[in-house]
Amino acid sequence: MKEKKVFVYSLAVQIILMIFCAAELIKTDSLYVCYGFVFLAGFFSFLVNVKNKKNPFAKKRDSVHNGIINIFAILYSFMVTLSNYPIWTDKVTEMYGAKYKIIYGALICMIILTGSFICFYNILFAVADNIKILALKRCDEEKKTIKTFTICFASLALSRLFILFTALYPGVFSCDTFAQVIQINSGEITNHHPYVHTMIIKGCIDLGMKLFGNINSGIAIYCVIQILFISLCFSYCISTIEKMQVNKYIVILSFLFFLLMPYHIMFAFIVWKDGIFCSFVLVLIVSLYRYLHLIGKTYLNMALIFIAGVGTCLFRSNGFFAFVLFAIAAVILLWDKKNIKLFVVLTAVIIISFGGKHILLDLLEVPQPDLIESLSIPTQQISRVVYDECELSDWQKTEIEKVIDTDFILEKYSPKTADPMKEIIRLQGNQQEIAENKIDYIKLYLSLGINHPFEYTKAWIDQTKGYWNGGYDEWRWFTGVWPNDVGVERKIIVYPISRLLDDYLSVFESVEGLKLFLSCGLFVWLDILLLFVSIIKKDKEGILLSLPVLTIVLSLLVATPVYCEFRYIYVAFCVLPFLVAVVMRSIENNKTTEETNKSVS
Repeated sequence: MKEKKVFVYSLAVQIILMIFCAAELIKTDSLYVCYGFVFLAGFFSFLVNVKNKKNPFAKKRDSVHNGIINIFAILYSFMVTLSNYPIWTDKVTEMYGAKYKIIYGALICMIILTGSFICFYNILFAVADNIKILALKRCDEEKKTIKTFTICFASLALSRLFILFTALYPGVFSCDTFAQVIQINSGEITNHHPYVHTMIIKGCIDLGMKLFGNINSGIAIYCVIQILFISLCFSYCISTIEKMQVNKYIVILSFLFFLLMPYHIMFAFIVWKDGIFCSFVLVLIVSLYRYLHLIGKTYLNMALIFIAGVGTCLFRSNGFFAFVLFAIAAVILLWDKKNIKLFVVLTAVIIISFGGKHILLDLLEVPQPDLIESLSIPTQQISRVVYDECELSDWQKTEIEKVIDTDFILEKYSPKTADPMKEIIRLQGNQQEIAENKIDYIKLYLSLGINHPFEYTKAWIDQTKGYWNGGYDEWRWFTGVWPNDVGVERKIIVYPISRLLDDYLSVFESVEGLKLFLSCGLFVWLDILLLFVSIIKKDKEGILLSLPVLTIVLSLLVATPVYCEFRYIYVAFCVLPFLVAVVMRSIENNKTTEETNKSVS
């Protein structure tokens, strides 16, 4: 009887804390619909646990995975609490004095921390406790996927080409693309935007000028190539999902996700490197899975791993960093003599990519990105100390003003992007001061961090939270042609198609429920959840294939210039269908390479 009372009281406390937490988070500056979705999942999981007579917080817990659940629940709850620090610091009323503000702020902080922890713990507990029920059912029949591949490729490519030549000709021309074209026209090409991508644009423009005599044709040629490439990669993914013998509805949903989601539509037309980069990452993990499960020709899988790996490294500046971490994890998780050839390929990718990014570009005298570009977060942290008017020593103030006037910081600082600070430093030409006095500026950075750790923490949170918290209402894609003097101009052939496309995009950005599909942080949370499931299942392949997104997120946490740039994390939206199929595949289909090889032999 006593145990029953304790059980009931525990359930009541959980409900109260989750409700209080959800109520406090109404004040958030992020998308509340994401929190609403998570708390609904938390309450549903709570009911499932009660129905199964499971209390996650009982002394004698039934789950054997409590340590892992604790770690992930703490991680999630800290992300929610830290990203919403203004709720329990800045937004707490000072009406009753500073002492009251501290006490009340601490209370709100604990409500958010404990309430979100209980919510995530219930979700994770329910998932771990029902792992077999949640597994995707297998089809006994092994299917030939060439038909699926052909249908998917034709549907994706033709629908995109139709939109391009009726509503978006010659493509979407952003300010970054304009900057790359200026480099091409001047002959002063740098690696600020990936050199290989700029050269592809140059090749398409040169071909367009030669064949049709105008730059619009060149941009259209680039878009056609990009549409075909991305469609190939998505179709390769979908056909591999079908090859895994999962339920046909999973294959259909994956296809519809790639066909209908607005970002997959728009990133096919935007002359950015991001669509190509994310497609390379997708091909990398799909080919690795095919290699591990002996799907298709081994030599072809190895070749695709190599090509996709090099593309991952060369088409984004943080791609190399992410790939190196991924390769190290692959060696640790898949260590076996039978995988030596795979490790050789991964090593070759790193060596060739490094050579291409540095040695080759040095020989071609192509300048690398400037110094301040890689110092976005330290720049923001130092600027935040000045902006919050914290106390500075004479030496600290002198060192800062050698690089940037503190009055500029007070006037131009933005907590969400480092661009204003970087541009001022570039215009004043003071990057050389940092380069020539590295030790002094390392000392400055460390001393300010020691003196003002809260300012540093707030600056880091504000600069990165878009990639690890719920979601934010920031722009996600560009649809027009950036004002330019190089001759690129929009030509709409069928106006009703253009209006229909605009309406379709606006629906996703205005309907609260549909914003879930656009939330960067939510998709990263889902990737973390898939990593959790893989750890629970002791599935090394699932763990490994979940890591590329997380290594890219990790690179953003140390160097992102913008707090929530959709294209920087678009990869999470590209790989999710495949990761779900891999991680949630049925246990009996969870074979390692060694087991598969034994069954074949």
